[in-house]
Amino acid sequence: MRTDRRGAALLVGVVLFTALLLLLSGGMALGAWQALETGLAARGSGHLMLAAESCAEEAMTQLTRDAAYAGETMEVGPASCTISVAGVPCGSCTIRVEAAEGSWVRRLEVDATVDASTIVITRWEETP
Repeated sequence: MRTDRRGAALLVGVVLFTALLLLLSGGMALGAWQALETGLAARGSGHLMLAAESCAEEAMTQLTRDAAYAGETMEVGPASCTISVAGVPCGSCTIRVEAAEGSWVRRLEVDATVDASTIVITRWEETP
């Protein structure tokens, strides 16, 4: 009985080539999945910052109407914001905002001087 060594070598080559292609395509799929997760996380985090900024602006609006406004919890789209105001009644006060959605949280702290018609922001920063 005679064996065809060229056929066996070709078969081994095709199997190795196929395994290499599967390995490469698996790596590319994993890389694409990680890029998608990173993009979604950045989008969600940006959405939360918009919610936190909206809540801070709402707090300043409320303080121009009522200097004793101490804060509240409100919904902004899918996010929940908790607003607290230190230094009430507000002439010069600190507004703290925490926006949360799922496991994501963004926090802002704003120092402002508020009277009936004017808001002067002296500090606006994201806090850890």
